[in-house]
Amino acid sequence: PQFAIRHEPALSETTVPPVALFLATPLAATELDRVVRWSIEHGVILYSPFEGDVERGVLAGVSIEAKVLPYINQRTLDASGVEFKPFFMRVAKVHR
Repeated sequence: PQFAIRHEPALSETTVPPVALFLATPLAATELDRVVRWSIEHGVILYSPFEGDVERGVLAGVSIEAKVLPYINQRTLDASGVEFKPFFMRVAKVHR
């Protein structure tokens, strides 16, 4: 599929639905509500990087959390014969 970046100043029933919309600027509550409703009605992924938008109905966004994870080099692990418990490997970031 081809991807295009375009500015959609007005969404209406005649707008050809894209696969996804990325919000490049924060929207006022009423504008955001309207875009959320439009994206639901048309089966369009609505993505916003702005805090609070997912809680307000946007389909996808970014969650930035401070957490420390184990970081494992899989090739070294395999070569070493060391075994970790499955839980440890499920939560670890793995370099392959």
